[in-house]
Amino acid sequence: MDIIDDEGRLFGAVNIIDALVVLLVLAVTVAGVALVFGQSDEPAPEPEPETDTVYATLDLGTQSSTIATVINEGDTYEVTDSNSLTISDLYVTPNGDGRPRVLARVALTGQLSDQYDGISYDGAPPRLGRTLEIVTGEYRVDGRIRALGDAQTISQDPATVVVSDRLSRSAAQAIAVGDAIRVAGRTTGTVEDLAVYATDDPNAHQVYAQLNVSATQRQGELRFGGSILTNGASITLPGDEYTLSGTVERVGGGLDRATRNVLITNVIDATDTKQITPGDISSVAGYRTAAVERVTVYDTNNPDRKRVFMGLSLTTVQHTDRPQFGEMTVQRGNNVSVQTDAYRLVGQIQRTGALEQRGRVTTRTMTFRLAGVREGRASSIQPGLTERSGEDTIVQVTDVNRRPSTILIRGDDGSLGVFDHPTNRDVTITARVQVRQTTDGVRVKGQPVRQGEQVTIDLGVTTIRPTVTGIQ
Repeated sequence: MDIIDDEGRLFGAVNIIDALVVLLVLAVTVAGVALVFGQSDEPAPEPEPETDTVYATLDLGTQSSTIATVINEGDTYEVTDSNSLTISDLYVTPNGDGRPRVLARVALTGQLSDQYDGISYDGAPPRLGRTLEIVTGEYRVDGRIRALGDAQTISQDPATVVVSDRLSRSAAQAIAVGDAIRVAGRTTGTVEDLAVYATDDPNAHQVYAQLNVSATQRQGELRFGGSILTNGASITLPGDEYTLSGTVERVGGGLDRATRNVLITNVIDATDTKQITPGDISSVAGYRTAAVERVTVYDTNNPDRKRVFMGLSLTTVQHTDRPQFGEMTVQRGNNVSVQTDAYRLVGQIQRTGALEQRGRVTTRTMTFRLAGVREGRASSIQPGLTERSGEDTIVQVTDVNRRPSTILIRGDDGSLGVFDHPTNRDVTITARVQVRQTTDGVRVKGQPVRQGEQVTIDLGVTTIRPTVTGIQ
């Protein structure tokens, strides 16, 4: 007997199609019953934990240049599957010793916790003061949380500051407007303006630099490199060929330049006086510091030394109530350094706000007396001789009276007698003298003169130092 006959019946009794349908219905029924009444041995999967992200500022402190250079935005540290840290922003400034100080803004992802009313990161909520670690394949650092919030970046405030520093001559020549102040490859400021001055050391210059720096606000105060930006604060700013390590002179403003007239004086080599002319420009490292407006030169007791009075127009900077010229305040008694291609000299300020000596220029008739002068020298002093300073006649001799000097000789009887000296002469000189009339009297060649005092006069053929016997 065939299993399936010619008519498609199973064992000649049931149609094969009908049999298959019945089997399918039975299979579905059994599966449904198993689904309804059966139990699985495996537990149902737990729901995924709910996470959130907050932003924090980490103070990573002072780092080596090597470490600070490799820390970058986008660096990620995964503590667990649900806890991670990603750097979203960096703020790098120079510390007091010039090394990088790093602040990092980080995104902290963690599980939401009812216990902490926020996220839990690495077993605890992120709170101010908590120390967090960042570990990557290149570095391992840690820092305290300084701020929390929604911002992804560190808020920076551009600040204009003026910094003063004494630099070596080569460093002062290297610094330039437009220079970028870079720390660990990041620009933290730029040089916007410069003023450079000579100092008492020819190998050092005083530099005032106006800078624009990226500062941060903390507790209402501007900070840069871990220091509060305030007048008198110390600050270090590295450049490619120099390092500014100076004092903050001003915050919130730049170099206030001004022109200030002064009169300075000094006794210098006679050869140097020949180089000084009105119109000379004093400059340091290419920056103008002063212009020579007036020059007056007088003789001294030493023919190799001259007293010079220079009226200068100073280029000053002012951050307090008094203008600054280099390292000193512009006031009477302080020294000013003048430097040109031909000469360098230092003079003491005699007057401020003026280019010339005090007093009204006038001419007075004065008498002088020389005692005990050799006859040859006495004879060389003649009417018409003059002393000049530039185009000005300072002294013009109008009359000369010579008479033998007197000597005391003891006679054979022991008595003293007055006799004419055979070779020495007493000389009385009358001259027209250029003076400056002041409320205190007259001044000759920059010095106050009264009867009984001596004055040096260079008449060309001879230099004399007579005593003043009369002023008309």
